[in-house]
Amino acid sequence: MPIVSTSFPDGLSGAPHWHTKPLPLEPSTIAWCLEKLGSLEFHSWFPAPHQPDRLGYARIMLEATGSLDAAHMRHAARLTRTALNDRDVDAILVQNGDGNLTLFIPFADAPAYDDVRTWLHAVANELALKHGALFSTEPNTRGGNLVHLHVTHNAVRGYSSLPYALRARPDLPVNLPIAWSDLDTIENGSVTIATFPAHFRTHGDTLFIEHRRLAEQRFSQTQTERRAAQPQHLALPSKGTTISAALQILADGITRSADAILDEAIRRGLLAADYKARYVYTALIEYIARANGNGRKPSIVQDEMRNFRINEPPDDWPDLAAPASPAPDPAAQALAARLTAAAHGTDPASFEVAVCDAFAHLGFITTHVGGEKAPTAMPTRCSARSAIA
Repeated sequence: MPIVSTSFPDGLSGAPHWHTKPLPLEPSTIAWCLEKLGSLEFHSWFPAPHQPDRLGYARIMLEATGSLDAAHMRHAARLTRTALNDRDVDAILVQNGDGNLTLFIPFADAPAYDDVRTWLHAVANELALKHGALFSTEPNTRGGNLVHLHVTHNAVRGYSSLPYALRARPDLPVNLPIAWSDLDTIENGSVTIATFPAHFRTHGDTLFIEHRRLAEQRFSQTQTERRAAQPQHLALPSKGTTISAALQILADGITRSADAILDEAIRRGLLAADYKARYVYTALIEYIARANGNGRKPSIVQDEMRNFRINEPPDDWPDLAAPASPAPDPAAQALAARLTAAAHGTDPASFEVAVCDAFAHLGFITTHVGGEKAPTAMPTRCSARSAIA
């Protein structure tokens, strides 16, 4: 998984310094970032394994505004989970350590980011329409004690904090995955760098447990005919439609003009074909002025060339080239089919031979040992050693 990190050279009260060159999520990488960069927070866009442009985890971020208390946030999380359950999927709950929550939705079929983001906007809009006194999808243009539903970060380079990563707050809370049954008992932000070892001993690796529970979950299972025919009243609300469309399009981190935003919005069916670029431009600059005037961070900013981008640190690294998909390997596919069949069969020897053949296909020299030579220990079935001297 690619990760980026942030350090705080001026202390936690200072501005973060982003290190936006993606690095692999490995122990040695984490150690290097800690030692060489002074990194504290770690983030990713959570792509599918070995496919940086395809989604592995979708994310719905629940951000409290005003004086919204923890009870309302818990209620919001449960309502969001119900909306997902209605679509035959479930989520892993993560406490962000600052009172906010993120629902991580694993998908095993590596869907396209654009498809998932469009689907998540529909989920968020439905929640806002059904529970308008609690939820808002407006990009920080409305005040009050509301839970803002953020889904635009579901894009390549759309970062959010890694589960189990530390958050840049004085007591260094953990971005903590919890079981849904613990939502009422574990206080958001209570597990810190100091208390995490004891928590882990008691609760185990919740992320692993929850991911295993949802490991076969697929985005394609949400795309039934019943879901495809969404009622018209669940479309994007008229207020903020232009802003919502722009957020979806700019979520990929690319800077665009109002004309380019409009062209893409029309192509995706987010805005009508007769919509005008001047309407897009006016809506965006008024939104930015309104957010700044209310002391809020706008989700979109305008540069000196009057173009627009998502309000995240600019990234001058070139776009990742999508790796070419390897050609199917008939021999590997046949071995996988043999392993699956043997694993569900009743003949242990056939499974052992299939495992040996699989290692041999990877370049190992294998020998099928078989037998029950050591009844008090793990029996040795297949011996393999590397063919590389």
